[in-house]
Amino acid sequence: STRARAAALLGLVDQRRGDLAGAAAHYREAAAAARAAGEVLAAAVADANCGIALAPAGRCGDAVSLLGDAVRALAALGARSELASAECNRGVALLGVHALDAAAACAARAIAADADGVTARVYAPILLADVARARGDLVAARALAAQALAAASGPEARLAAAIAAWDAGATATVAA
Repeated sequence: STRARAAALLGLVDQRRGDLAGAAAHYREAAAAARAAGEVLAAAVADANCGIALAPAGRCGDAVSLLGDAVRALAALGARSELASAECNRGVALLGVHALDAAAACAARAIAADADGVTARVYAPILLADVARARGDLVAARALAAQALAAASGPEARLAAAIAAWDAGATATVAA
């Protein structure tokens, strides 16, 4: 629906401006409008986006729950790319509550959902690098960050490069 799309775009603008509470509110509005219009995929994506906004706002538990709902809906729809992204973002939220095994499992499911997609090639290895670093396995963290960087191409290359460089830098700093 037009209302769902407009609310989702406002959520994106809020998120880019750093207003995570505003973003979450707009994504919730988008999800509700999409559900009312019978747009199941749009509702699931809006739920996932809301979870993505909640995690860096320190609401990782809420993010895990909302992203879990999105994962189930996206799996039922067979939306592979969106499912992989939601799994990976759920893993990031799980890192925030120190659920390392569950975060690693999310990365594995993201890879299985869309093995040839950018999430599997770039973002899942970054998530696994974060899990490895949290476990103190700095060698694995560095290798996984390098794998993500090597796989990055196109629009995701800059973000992956920045994340991988940060991971490698953090690893080097910790290892030094």
